[in-house]
Amino acid sequence: MKKLLLAFSSISLTAIPSLNIISCTPEIEDEDYFIPTEQPKNIEEIETNFKLAVDKNEDFLVQAYKEWAEHKIKIDWDNLKKDEQDIERIKFNHNSIETQKSKIYIFWMWVYQYKIYQFDKNYKKELVTNNGIKRTLKAENEETFKFFLELALKNEFHNDKTKEHIKKMYDWGIQENPNAKV
Repeated sequence: MKKLLLAFSSISLTAIPSLNIISCTPEIEDEDYFIPTEQPKNIEEIETNFKLAVDKNEDFLVQAYKEWAEHKIKIDWDNLKKDEQDIERIKFNHNSIETQKSKIYIFWMWVYQYKIYQFDKNYKKELVTNNGIKRTLKAENEETFKFFLELALKNEFHNDKTKEHIKKMYDWGIQENPNAKV
């Protein structure tokens, strides 16, 4: 009986307190799921952020395509029926962190198109990213920005977490920018 009591005491002194420590550990935030706290100060800041979003999107797309190719082999894609392929495609995209992050950075590009519009309604410029990708940043109005949001929220490849984050991005992006007042 003493041995049993001693064993229980050992467990309660070592295992149970460590469970509390683990459960109190704060969740580490993912840097790709951020929302800025301030509005862009100028066009150059928006250009920089747009180029970063293009590069991040490209990086995540490359990773997602590699994972998708491996997944297709694993599930014997060519021998699946069309409806089974559709289900697998949606399931993969919902579960692929890289795909979801790519979708987030695509929406950031749309956000920056509206943020540019707040500074200069006629802005259009071809930019080259640090990775050498050429993309045109063009000012888009509020109606177009809202349309982009609607498309993103209807996209069957976006999971709920991504849709919620995109809504937050939109809410930040649609805010009036006091730095853009002329």
